[in-house]
Amino acid sequence: MINIVKTPTYYSFLNLVKNSNDEVILCAPYIKQDIIKKILDSKKQGVKIKVITSSNIANFINGSLDIGAIKQLIKNGCNVLNYQDLHAKIYLFDNDRALITSANLTNNGLFKNYEYGVLIENENEIINQIYADFIAMMDSKFCGIFNLKIVLKIEKIVSEFNERLPVIIDPLGDNIISIQSIQRLTKHLSPWEKDVFECIDSLQKNNFLLSDIYFFSRKLAGKHPLNNNIKPKIRQMLQHLRDLGLIKFIKPGSYKKLW
Repeated sequence: MINIVKTPTYYSFLNLVKNSNDEVILCAPYIKQDIIKKILDSKKQGVKIKVITSSNIANFINGSLDIGAIKQLIKNGCNVLNYQDLHAKIYLFDNDRALITSANLTNNGLFKNYEYGVLIENENEIINQIYADFIAMMDSKFCGIFNLKIVLKIEKIVSEFNERLPVIIDPLGDNIISIQSIQRLTKHLSPWEKDVFECIDSLQKNNFLLSDIYFFSRKLAGKHPLNNNIKPKIRQMLQHLRDLGLIKFIKPGSYKKLW
């Protein structure tokens, strides 16, 4: 059975949360802390929640994605994943009901904007395909995991900005933040993260390859003489910078600056 769900989406959505007995999977690029609080307060005890969202420093600084929402989820034992190319808004309840909608997990999305979607129930083949697609996303090499250490570091970076910054939307639809001084972004990074970030920043192009960063291996070895595995460390730092929303993975070995 398929039914249309339109503004306000909130009441249909929250009833689905309240009536779930096992697991809720939430997939949206933009989430807000007040909505997450309502979800956590409404769910039955023991119901597991997994969230897939998208890490981009521009969205954190300008407030379209609340780092506090991610922090709240993690502190409540929820798994939160980072899939940077995410644009879909799909919500799955107990693997037998799915809401596919244009609405993000924000007040505007669930209450104010004119949003449109469909609620799918008792359609096992469709539901199983949605669940399989979720699993494929979670298992993808492009999917990162938020943990409390990453979240606290993003919070510190965001705290350096008391103003909304200009955002450029590039031809591929990615939000790129415009900033005059990278020191505001690097102040709270670890020494290794900062050094790799500065190598990336020195490149005269927005898209870059892993080989471009390997070019700095000797320089990085000089700064970190006790490390004998420079290239694996570079790859690890690129993952860190991805999960902090500072760079984006395009495809294996290919990356993009998000500033």
